[in-house]
Amino acid sequence: ALGSNDGKIVIWNLVTQLEIARIDSKFSQSVKYIQLLSYGKLVTSYESNNTFQVWNYFNGELIQSINNIDTIDY
Repeated sequence: ALGSNDGKIVIWNLVTQLEIARIDSKFSQSVKYIQLLSYGKLVTSYESNNTFQVWNYFNGELIQSINNIDTIDY
């Protein structure tokens, strides 16, 4: 998975080297951290505006957003 400066998240299949999913964040902030949770088809992101988000990476649906998180431990 890859996060970009414009808020996009792209998920790749490492074997086929093809793009699996693309999520366009409703926020145009730089994605600082991503974690892919394969068991639930979820991806989490932490953006430069201190927003933590949980996404369904199959349909791009935003499941949960938590704003104004002061810090996150990597």
